[in-house]
Amino acid sequence: MPIIVKRFSESLAGPPFSQRDELLARSRARDTLQSLLVRYCQRSIGGRSILIAGHRGAGKTTLVKSVVEEVSKDTTLQLDAEPLFVYLHGPDLVAGVDVLGGAKTKEESPTTPAATNVFILRDGQSQVSAPEPSADTDGVKQSEQARLATLALRQLTVALHQAFTTHIGWLMQRAAHKVDRLEEAAQFRLDVDRQLDVSDLRLFWSRMGVLEKGLLRRSNPDTAVNKYHATQGTLEIVALASVSEAYVRAIAKDVEESEGQELEEKRERKQEQQKSNDRKELVNAIAGLLSGGAVGAGVAANAASVPAKVLLGSLAFSIATILTSSILNLTTVHSFSQKRSKERKVIYDDSLGSLELMVPLLIRRVQDAGLAPVFVVDELDKVDGLEKNMELLLRQLKHIVADKSFTCFLVDRQYFDTLRGWETSIARSQGLTFFGEQLYIIMRPADWHSYMSQILEVSESHDESNELMNLAANVLGYVLLARAKMHAIGVRRELEKLPRHRENIDQIALAAIDILTRPDYQHAFIYQLAVEFLLEDGRLRERVEAEPTFLQVAYDALYYLLNNWEKGQEPNWSINELQDYLWLCTGVR
Repeated sequence: MPIIVKRFSESLAGPPFSQRDELLARSRARDTLQSLLVRYCQRSIGGRSILIAGHRGAGKTTLVKSVVEEVSKDTTLQLDAEPLFVYLHGPDLVAGVDVLGGAKTKEESPTTPAATNVFILRDGQSQVSAPEPSADTDGVKQSEQARLATLALRQLTVALHQAFTTHIGWLMQRAAHKVDRLEEAAQFRLDVDRQLDVSDLRLFWSRMGVLEKGLLRRSNPDTAVNKYHATQGTLEIVALASVSEAYVRAIAKDVEESEGQELEEKRERKQEQQKSNDRKELVNAIAGLLSGGAVGAGVAANAASVPAKVLLGSLAFSIATILTSSILNLTTVHSFSQKRSKERKVIYDDSLGSLELMVPLLIRRVQDAGLAPVFVVDELDKVDGLEKNMELLLRQLKHIVADKSFTCFLVDRQYFDTLRGWETSIARSQGLTFFGEQLYIIMRPADWHSYMSQILEVSESHDESNELMNLAANVLGYVLLARAKMHAIGVRRELEKLPRHRENIDQIALAAIDILTRPDYQHAFIYQLAVEFLLEDGRLRERVEAEPTFLQVAYDALYYLLNNWEKGQEPNWSINELQDYLWLCTGVR
């Protein structure tokens, strides 16, 4: 009866509506992030700027993705907004790298230092050297700050466009299955990469039969809020048109736009009566004579005497002939045309002020359509000079990233400790307001054991071998945690290194007795028990509860002996050696 390592799908790895099973070790930081995200989707809060820190490989990006996916499955949010994951590459955003092509901003000064991208190899990681802001004059500082903010807003706009159009494209594909218009849905996914007119968008929504009910929200006629969403398709079209136009602004230097409509009115009425000179006039004259004769004969027949018959008949004949000929030869000419001329030339303003006004509007319209953008600024641990550039950027854009959107900044433990150290500096105390929440990602032993009990599965039976296998699976969980030093990426790697059956790679090729009796497994199991026992010490537990980052330091210190043993080295018990080891763990040295 083998132990099976259950496989789970990665978060956000497929279409937005697909059902996938996922499993991650939960933490207090995850619960806090999920609670805030639910409130943001419910429109209970306008936005949050969240600092998410952790050791490299702690699973910061995976955690945010999993929270976004879990919240998106919440059916109670269907009439509010579902979260939309918007990825931003931190080194480009914060370091001021113009990845969209050098559009020159209005605030940019000729003396502004150019962005430099110096790649340095440090501990196997590529580092991006951010441009150092000049301290010569206040004007240059403000120019550099404006340049960073402008480039950041342009990248944010492009990332929002990519995420929103991709999501809508998947939903349009799903709607096309119901009406057998798959080719048109594919064409939409190609066309939406360019700016589409509102009339074109309306045509797509109409052909898919979603012009009223839309693609995102599920209609619920019993809910009062659904009255606002009665034209859900229109809300989506407005959002997509706005995002597409902003995308064009962000990637283009200028856009010229002209429109024209002609309006000219001319009326002419012409009436004329003339003698018959052609066949048509001859026919009209003959018709007049016949009509006059008929009328005259009718009048004469009703007269009382012969003279009266002659007189009245002749008079009626003449009048009828004249009137008939006049009416038939009456010609009316009536023409009507409209002409109105108007020409407009638009050169889009890509200055900081224009973008600062535009981006919050985009976010609001996307929210109105049913998606709540979650901006995730990743890979910030690869930016040199992060402290200075984050301060420059957030001083300019705090009102957007903190008050009008949900933004997660993913950093390493070094920046987290540096930021918390600002508490002792009055001059830099404003930095504490940049982030509404400061979360440190680290799992406690209880969190890890809960995860291991789910990922190491033993089939149910009621014999003695099943009890032995359950015991072995429990012991194996301790062994893996010890070898991984309770580090997320280490746990994943240790799971992958377990020997597997050739016929079924999910089954571990280890018998229960082997797991329980192998000396290296026994040593690791006992070491993990000792670590968890020490972590339960009252003084250490209180310190960890008050300062989450200290738990990571405790992990590093407690696994110091095991780390030396695995390398075949004798432990050095000097304080200096231990300090150097702990500094090395932080990534600073």
